Amino acid sequence: MHQMGTGLTTVIMRKDGTTETLGPWAFDFNSQVSWQTPTIIHPGDRLTTTCQYNNTADRTVTVGLDTQSEMCFNFVTAYPAKALVSKNLFGGSTSLTSSATACLQ
Repeated sequence: MHQMGTGLTTVIMRKDGTTETLGPWAFDFNSQVSWQTPTIIHPGDRLTTTCQYNNTADRTVTVGLDTQSEMCFNFVTAYPAKALVSKNLFGGSTSLTSSATACLQ
């Protein structure tokens, strides 16, 4: 997220249909931090991250990489090395981009 981001939540949708929620976490562009979320992601599980924003600008805000635009990325560290493979690094869950997919091999 950028300057309008206020928080995010990630939901693990398990292959068996159950869910596990990580977060919610507050977001501050000027103080970006990492959260310890030790959990196991199994083959067939899906991660969905939802970002919240507060648009106080007098303009429409679009999706983009510059700080005048917004984005919703969730970076994940996986173990063992190469366990998590990204199939669409620049995807997203907004209406302006395609859905990102990651899977375990």
